[in-house]
Amino acid sequence: MKRFILIILTSLIFNNIGAKSYLVSEKAICIAPVVDLLNVSAQLISPYTNPKSIYSAIPFSPEQESNDSAYLTCLRVHQALFNEEVEILEELDHEVKIQINTAFYHISRNNFKKNSYWALKSNFKKLNELDVDKIPETIDCNKTNYDELPKQKIIILTLPFYDKTTEKNYSVGTRFVYKNKDESFYIVYIYDVKSNKIVETKISKNVALEFQKETNEKKIQNFINLIKLWTHYNNKPLPYVWGGSSMQQLPSTTAQLKKQVCNMDNCISTKNCQNMPHSGFDCSGLILRAAQICRIPYFFKDCLTINKHLDSIQQEDQIKAGDLIWFCGHIIVISDVRKNMCIEARGYTSGHGKLHEIEVGKIFKDINTFEQLKECHLKETQIQVINKFGKVSRTLNKFRILKLNSVFKFGN
Repeated sequence: MKRFILIILTSLIFNNIGAKSYLVSEKAICIAPVVDLLNVSAQLISPYTNPKSIYSAIPFSPEQESNDSAYLTCLRVHQALFNEEVEILEELDHEVKIQINTAFYHISRNNFKKNSYWALKSNFKKLNELDVDKIPETIDCNKTNYDELPKQKIIILTLPFYDKTTEKNYSVGTRFVYKNKDESFYIVYIYDVKSNKIVETKISKNVALEFQKETNEKKIQNFINLIKLWTHYNNKPLPYVWGGSSMQQLPSTTAQLKKQVCNMDNCISTKNCQNMPHSGFDCSGLILRAAQICRIPYFFKDCLTINKHLDSIQQEDQIKAGDLIWFCGHIIVISDVRKNMCIEARGYTSGHGKLHEIEVGKIFKDINTFEQLKECHLKETQIQVINKFGKVSRTLNKFRILKLNSVFKFGN
């Protein structure tokens, strides 16, 4: 009922300012490599501004709006990828409201699953205009059997891929239906915007994988290996992006990277950042994308939702690689228990602003091992978070260590 009232009020506002809103229900797919998704329509935020200019001005993160006395939030809350299926719920002149079932989050502490967003209409094409057999089945949080292999022959990118046919960079996590394969390549179907038709292209087996049956333990190991690969990929840091869940090809030189990312050496200016939408991860987007590539039934878009659905370790549990350190507003992956190492996508105010692997002792003050962290977790001891320079940035009255393997209850 509340959602219905909100739609009616939104429609009235748009009609009053001359923007027509149409309620629809049509299937579509993303035809852009990466699509920024917003919680609210850009036309509602600024009725007399072209929404494309609002989308193109979205920064990496809210911290990057530091030159203005007014604190401007980052509108991006999620990202969709090429070939992902959505349902269009509402249309405006330049935007659509979509529902996408690859992830959800909870509002406050209730059980309502939110998975609808606003995006530019030009990023989508109606599914009935395409050959659906050449469009991959999309990950769906409403399924009941997550171990069931797709009926189509599908591959998924584990590394970024530049396609010479369509002249576009595609993100990790992008799925394709393949026609056939040889020792080195998959021949896949891909929608080409220029020709407005589905064509064929080659994807190296080095950057993609096929789905296969694996144990839960193997899936978690694959997850750890994958995020380690991304973290150290070409020895170039991947930027922190608020709401980000994508990884495309990075520039080939450090100078180009600094110009694109604009966060290196504590620089958070966005003046030279022309690559839109920005590609990178936030803390939860990293885990979401990597887990789904590894066929882990993980659909949680934010920290509140993660905390709601995963179980904490208990006294009898051993901390394992893949387990997660949670506190309000942040989530960290335990990557190597023996070496006390973590992987996180951490924001700019910490002095990091990137995806990195880091010792647990460089995240928490006076905590040098996971055993010490576990003891504080079980005793509910207050701990302190430190920034890149070793200064305390936050005191935590509550944090949890979550068992990643508890996510498999979603597959039962």
